[in-house]
Parts: sequence; C-alpha cells; structure tokens
Amino acid sequence: MRNTYGNRAIAPVFRSMSGKGAKIHKEREKRVCIFDFLLAQVSVDEYRQLFRSSLKIFFDIEVIMIIENNFNILVDVNNNYNLHVREFFDDECLDIDKRPLILIHGATIASELWVNDHKDVSWCHQLAEKGFRVFTYDSLGFRMSRVENYDHLSISDTRVSNTSVFLANIISYVQNRTGKRTVDVISCSWGTVVLTKYFSLFKQDKINKAVFFAPIYNDSNAGIYWKSKYDAIPESGGCKIGYVFVEKKNFIKRWDEEIPFNKKTTLRKEKVLDSVIKNTLKSSISIGESFIVPTGPLADLYDIFSGEKVHNPAAINIPSLVIRAEHDLTSTYSSSINFYNEIGSEDKKYLSIPSGSHFAILEKKFSLIFSEVVQFLK
Repeated sequence: MRNTYGNRAIAPVFRSMSGKGAKIHKEREKRVCIFDFLLAQVSVDEYRQLFRSSLKIFFDIEVIMIIENNFNILVDVNNNYNLHVREFFDDECLDIDKRPLILIHGATIASELWVNDHKDVSWCHQLAEKGFRVFTYDSLGFRMSRVENYDHLSISDTRVSNTSVFLANIISYVQNRTGKRTVDVISCSWGTVVLTKYFSLFKQDKINKAVFFAPIYNDSNAGIYWKSKYDAIPESGGCKIGYVFVEKKNFIKRWDEEIPFNKKTTLRKEKVLDSVIKNTLKSSISIGESFIVPTGPLADLYDIFSGEKVHNPAAINIPSLVIRAEHDLTSTYSSSINFYNEIGSEDKKYLSIPSGSHFAILEKKFSLIFSEVVQFLK
C-alpha cells in the first residue's frame, strides 16, 4: 500500500499484535468503507492517525507509517544543477535525541541502493522505524538529479572534487530542515570517496559519526577491472563523455561475479535485485533496459586504483566504522585495511562481514550489518 500526497508518500509497515488481525472479516466491511470515504476529507496527518487507530481497533494491528518527502535543492547556480533529496521518518516513533542521518550511494545505483520495495532490506525504512530521520539523495546526473542536457555534462562535473562540495550543501540543507547542529553519515563504495574528500575540504564540526561500507582505496588488482570500464567510455572531441548507459544484464553480471557460488540466491534474494533494477529503470533516464549514469565516479575509481591520491583517510578525525564483506572484489581486504589504518581518528572500528559481496548491504547479511551500524550510531 502506498498513498501519495504531492511530494509525500506514506508507506505503512504492519505489525500484527495477535493472530486475530490476520483476516478482514465481512462484518467489518461497512466500517472499512466508511473509513475510506472519510479519508478524502482529511489532511495527511489526520489520515495517518485515523488509519493507525482504525487498524488497531478493528484488527488488532499496530502500524508504523513511514513518510517519504521528496525535494530538489540547488547546488550549482551557474549550471542550474539540482540534487534530488528523499527524506524518511515516522513522527510517532521519531527520536528527537538522535541525529539526522545522510546516506550516500555508490557509482552505479543511486538512492535505490537505500530504498527497496522489500522493507526488510530497505535502509531508509528500517532506520526510520528505529526512530531516525533519514535523508538520501541522488548525486548529480543520477536518477532524479538530472541535468537539462547530458551532452553538456562533462566528466569533471560529477567527479569527487565537485560532489564533495555538493555534499556540504546537502548537510547544510539537513541542518536547516531539522534544526540539528550535527548529522551522522553512512556511505557506500564511491560514496566513501565523496565523504572522505569532504573531510579534506571542510571543517568536521557538522558530522558526528561516519560509516564507510566497502571503502574505495588503492588496489592494483581491482584496478585492472576498473581500467577496462574507464577505457570503454566513449570520447567526443578527444575527451571522455560525461555519461554512459548501463545495461541491466551487465549490472546483474557484475553483482553475480561478486558471489562465489553457482547459486546466487545463496547470498541474494532475487526479489531485492528485481526491486533495485525495476525502480532504477523507472526513475532514471532509460533506453530499453539500460539506465543513465554519469562517468565522473568511474574516473575517480580509475584514478584511485591507479595509485593517485584522490582522497585522504588521514583527514577523517571523527568516530568511524569501516565495514567490508568477505567476497568484495572492489573493496579488497588489503585496500580496506589500509583505508582503516590511515583514518586519523583514534576512535575507529573495522568490521569484516562473512559471506557477503560488494552489495552485502542488500544481501542476506543485511540484519548483521544493520545492527552493527545502529549500535555504532548510538
């Protein structure tokens, strides 16, 4: 069930309080119909309260209702670049003592990395259910953070030197919206590059704690794979173009390569993969079964794996949690350990996840990773 009001979406999460609430009995149908009629005449907040109380009274079901708000914020006046921001919370279980959370995606899948149709692996919904106010966004050129003309988008526009500055805009926006002085940040893959670069450019008084899942750092073996991807970017006028289209089958192939079992469902639920693909194709500029991604992140990965100092973990001086899954071929054991060792903060923890890939945050180890992250953020 998903009810949308303008830019607001309400996604109920049902919690049955007893076996009685499993069925809707016929004698209650009239009351349910009356309730549906009333919904058209009330505000969003009144609707939520009516819906909660009616399910509790009629069916003995408790409902946690996650609100999703969507916004566009201007991050570059000269180029009219806007980023699409998604906010998740439940005002009835929102813990005002918790800091707002910002989630940063990687180089291929945008905010759909954190928002899944299957709520048991949807980071934004699960964190909101824990009382957090959660924000994620599509980095420039991804998904809903579109540009007017992609042919005018240069590869440098979406590289970390710019996207880390855009992150500063996101943080300021979240501060102003929530009235909180500091935030916590969870980053994944290329998102760890963006967050680390931010610490080199700005004061660290706005971020309290940071999570780095599958951190990207120099590794010559991983560099072989990413060099071929970078070399495949087409050129125009002697320069690499600012975007490419990623085929659905190639994204699935990459994820499959990370899982060292013939049966990929050993680690991954196919319905979760289907949600990522379906919603990315639906919300992005797409051609058939291919979706657009900017090439700046790919250039960052290529440079990092070639030994260039794109970002510096020594600049990180706040409590940090580094997480790497066992079968990750991009964030290798040696590169993640080197990243961890170079973090400037003494307050840091390294966590190794067994039986997981580069996409372990969406795999069957979700609960383990999630519980460790929530514990760290306390």
